Amino acid sequence: MLHQSMYPPMPATLPETNAHALLFSPELVNSDRDYVVAIDALTGKQRTKQEFIERVYDGATALGTPESQGGLGIDGSKGEIIGIYSYNCLVCHHSPYKSVAS
Repeated sequence: MLHQSMYPPMPATLPETNAHALLFSPELVNSDRDYVVAIDALTGKQRTKQEFIERVYDGATALGTPESQGGLGIDGSKGEIIGIYSYNCLVCHHSPYKSVAS
């Protein structure tokens, strides 16, 4: 049996996007609205949008700060690239942020 969707057809082309672009879009970052973006399933700790953004900036700072000042000294202008992948990890977003910011 053939069922027709009750929704209109999808557009022929959809804009390309990813989670990083969504999380750091100027509309969301510059918005005064704060809300919970993550809840740790084991501890119940909640992290708000602003806490998440601050954590991303802290991670990017740690990656880009020179080793002489206690950082990792990663320099995107020299072609250095890192990748951090972890299951259900909010910290991994500072890697693309640093690469975009360099």
